[in-house]
Amino acid sequence: MKKLLILILTIVCLVFITFALSGCNRQLVDTNRKFEYVHIYETGKCYEIKSWRDYNDSDQIQVTLKDGTVMLLHSTDCALIHGDGCVLCEDKKK
Repeated sequence: MKKLLILILTIVCLVFITFALSGCNRQLVDTNRKFEYVHIYETGKCYEIKSWRDYNDSDQIQVTLKDGTVMLLHSTDCALIHGDGCVLCEDKKK
């Protein structure tokens, strides 16, 4: 019984280490999932976010603004911003 427990623990540790040290662009724990603003490069403006989601199989981000507008953006066309205001423009500085 003790050998089986050690074997299972070893396998779990090896799987964890494999995922933690792999060269993929994934985090095991994402620490920041709250953003207040989206800066859209094409318009050069910031907008307040009501909600947002990303898609695992693509680089698209769906953003719902405070006014109810829903936008589907490519991740290279915008920046999600956490904090009091945008560092890329002066629109939302407090």
